[in-house]
Amino acid sequence: MTKLSAKTALVTGASRGMGRASALALARMGAHVLIHYGSGANEAEAVVAEIRNAGGRADAVGADLSAPDGAHKLAKHVRAVIGDRLDILVANAGTSKSATIEETKVEDFDRLFAVNVRAPFFLVQQLLPIMGKDCSIVLISSLAAHAAVGTLSAYAATKGAIDTLVKHFAAALGERGIRVNAVAPGVVETDMSSFTKTDAGRDFTLGIQALKRLAQPDDVGGVIAFLASDDARWISGETSESTAAPSSDAPGRYGAESTVSIGIRHRPMPYDPWKNSTSQVLKVQVRSDADAKRLAFPGATVAACRGKRPGLNSS
Repeated sequence: MTKLSAKTALVTGASRGMGRASALALARMGAHVLIHYGSGANEAEAVVAEIRNAGGRADAVGADLSAPDGAHKLAKHVRAVIGDRLDILVANAGTSKSATIEETKVEDFDRLFAVNVRAPFFLVQQLLPIMGKDCSIVLISSLAAHAAVGTLSAYAATKGAIDTLVKHFAAALGERGIRVNAVAPGVVETDMSSFTKTDAGRDFTLGIQALKRLAQPDDVGGVIAFLASDDARWISGETSESTAAPSSDAPGRYGAESTVSIGIRHRPMPYDPWKNSTSQVLKVQVRSDADAKRLAFPGATVAACRGKRPGLNSS
């Protein structure tokens, strides 16, 4: 496939996992891919060699994205290699930390936001001068931003921030012809995921999916490559969930016969945030996450859930 011939792409965190899979997918489509690494120089060079051996074009670029100036240094390296045009940015590099609220340390919290939020933000900022019409930016969100999964509250907060950035970036950069989207994978079997290495983790994952196998990096890499390509030219500002269609009957956070309170705010038209609005609350019985999601129509917010599992917020 040569859909991306003459295109240049940067994939951060591309020495392994989903980043590697995304880089290989983009290379197969004809792009010249820059393989970013933080500490895995040998692994990055192996990806470069794999792409070149298959007849593609690739180079490795290193930078520590946890450092305050990491994104700035990477942008300089990128420009030194490819010049004045970058067509695709996949900000995949990330870090994770499983900890309860009580166990979370300030330094771990700061590192999560430095790598997962600050680095993508400033990398976009620093690379904008060499991006323009028909360029694409893909960020990486997570299922954890949309559902309570394990003890990942700080990590999940970083991915919620990514969902927000996608909307704001897409709105700000749309006039330049730059598309911005995100992919929110479910549980993927990667080096970073210890969850899939336990029987309990595997059983839980398979229980919430319609497809009864663990996701592999290639499953997500193809989605990322699609969003980066011209085939997705009319998609922007979206976070695409790549979660193997969670089972509709999965109990999730809602116990059997839980009550969801839906707050509906009636806004004046045309919408003016400074004008008064009225609201009402409906209470609806739901039996699963899927039932609750069906209630999230425009203008409604699922505010709270109470029943067998009181005090849980829904999203």
